[in-house]
Amino acid sequence: MIKNLFLILSLVSSTLYSQTNNDPIYLNYSYFPKSDMDKLDNEGSLNLLEANVILPKFNLSKTTEVYTNLNYKLYSYDNEYDYEIFPDQLNDLRLGFIIRQKMAENWEMIISPRVNLRTDFSDNSTKYGVFPSLNLIGVKSSKKTDNLSYGLGVSYNNDLNKNTIIPLGYFKYETDK
Repeated sequence: MIKNLFLILSLVSSTLYSQTNNDPIYLNYSYFPKSDMDKLDNEGSLNLLEANVILPKFNLSKTTEVYTNLNYKLYSYDNEYDYEIFPDQLNDLRLGFIIRQKMAENWEMIISPRVNLRTDFSDNSTKYGVFPSLNLIGVKSSKKTDNLSYGLGVSYNNDLNKNTIIPLGYFKYETDK
């Protein structure tokens, strides 16, 4: 029940967000009303405030572009009963880069390192709250079809202290609008 309610609220609240996820600056607010928890005899609500900034690109060299992304999310929980294991607020700070390295006329490498810090700023709260990730993908632009590019890569993510390696695929075909 709670999972279905969360999914529905996520879809509804996503329509209130910025026009696209690629907006250079956006501020979003979501409210998830009180609902029963599955595993605890408790109910709770969630307020989520998110701010995001994508800084203008800068060039490291003639063939290397770097984009910087700063993101902050504030999760404010309102639980009926106070459990010490649940913080009242959780901060999620993210710093990420997208590095585009031109390798040849129709080849480029995209590298995106990121680090997340999740904390409630209590004592030792950052000890297990740092989550690095790294994506690496090689992209080839088709010489025969101007608006086609494709690639393969790999992603490493340590979110929630689970070292995960995932293969990546990239396919982009643009049409005139």
